[in-house]
Amino acid sequence: MLPPEKQAEYSAILMSTNQGTLSVSEFIRKIKELTNNAHPDSDYEDADALRALPMMLSEDYLEAYRAQINQKDTWRIILDKI
Repeated sequence: MLPPEKQAEYSAILMSTNQGTLSVSEFIRKIKELTNNAHPDSDYEDADALRALPMMLSEDYLEAYRAQINQKDTWRIILDKI
């Protein structure tokens, strides 16, 4: 388990992350990794990260995301869809 200051660092990175030039699948993997590091022992669920994801996606992917992704989807299902 990471010390609290490291978790806070990952949390800050997570909140300021955007897609940039990453593909959607690369970006989702990055978000999942940051989420796991920022909230390792909490009940922070995939659905919480999914709610934040549209704010971080590039406009090019946002419409496709909304069309394909259900909030009940798990990360595994999302990665399989893209």
